[in-house]
Amino acid sequence: MASNIQLFIFRATLLILFAMSLFFVLFLANGYKYDFVSNQIRRTGIIDVTFQDKLAQVYLDGKKLEGNLPFLASNVLPGKYNLVVAREGFWEWSKEIMVTENIISKVEDVLLYPLDEHSISKVLLVTTDLKSDYLLRGEYFFKIQGENLNYGRLSKALTQADLKKLILPASDLQEIDVQLNKAFLTFNSGKHYMLDLITGDLIESSNSKSLVYGLDKWIYYKKNLLAIFDINLKEVLFAKEFVNEEIVAVKYFDMGGKAFLLLSMKGQTSGTLYQYVNQSLMEVSRNVTSAPFFDEHDNIVFLNEFGELWKYTKLNDRKLLLARFSSKIDLLGFALNKEKTAGQLIWKEAGTWNVGDLGFSNVRAMFKKNQLIDLKLSDAGQIYYLEKIQTDAPENAIQIRLMEMDLDI
Repeated sequence: MASNIQLFIFRATLLILFAMSLFFVLFLANGYKYDFVSNQIRRTGIIDVTFQDKLAQVYLDGKKLEGNLPFLASNVLPGKYNLVVAREGFWEWSKEIMVTENIISKVEDVLLYPLDEHSISKVLLVTTDLKSDYLLRGEYFFKIQGENLNYGRLSKALTQADLKKLILPASDLQEIDVQLNKAFLTFNSGKHYMLDLITGDLIESSNSKSLVYGLDKWIYYKKNLLAIFDINLKEVLFAKEFVNEEIVAVKYFDMGGKAFLLLSMKGQTSGTLYQYVNQSLMEVSRNVTSAPFFDEHDNIVFLNEFGELWKYTKLNDRKLLLARFSSKIDLLGFALNKEKTAGQLIWKEAGTWNVGDLGFSNVRAMFKKNQLIDLKLSDAGQIYYLEKIQTDAPENAIQIRLMEMDLDI
């Protein structure tokens, strides 16, 4: 009789333990967790970090999470957390995230930068020629000395032997503007030439300082008149008069096949940004001083004369203030990662190039003062930069180097 009672108690205990285990499993599986702070059962949320890097580690409020990226952390209690993505040799990336009950909190804007850009940069070209000028425009590298112009398309395989050579018609080259595979050359004399970067053909296109080329069109301005012509300067595509204003400068920007014009008027220290679409001008913003660029969501971002960084969303025609700078800065643009899901703002302040996300939660200095000559962001997730460095050679030779660096490799 006693043995039957013991057997019954044993089976009952097993049944109770099984029921408790099943309840606990279902409890977690359905997204519930006991919160020891509030002493109550709460539904949990999920953190989804989509960044592709198996060498990086994820930390949540200082606690290392097990597993490799991309990372999915489930059964996270609701609340604010400090998320950190770290990898040896790189700046830590951090962000404050809010976890909500029964919601997946997606983290898609991770971007890692090296502590030392030279540690993962590739040297493409090296020269000790300090008499030439060097530029990065569009997707091309240019070397100019007098009437001699050398150029080549930026790529991982670019070498000195790949550079094309061209004799210019004059030695007073003022500016090079690249759009698609054409370069628009402006000389101090006012002459304009079109260079086909594929064939090397150089064609004189205009002798007027009031003409600007963009997206296979010509933009002409004189006093209060703005007109847009076809490539052959025969057909007028658009014309507009600005009453009681005089246009003194026009800058053209091609962003993803979309045309933007920055018009500066006499007596103004800044300009008005327009988008040229459907043969009409749509005003984006006034008081603009920088070249506009797109963020990862195709919103237009620009800087105004008051040191304010703004984002313009075309979908709902709204402007959002992102930041205010207390000192004068040079805004380079927005570096996208390879997947084009995240990016970092790059700007120069007090001689130093800085990077940071648009929330300014991950700001860090990237390049040393007086080291960088020029820098170009690639659509394929690379940074190309020209630097001037002093080597350890006995004669202390100074080199100009063209470098290529991958983002979030």
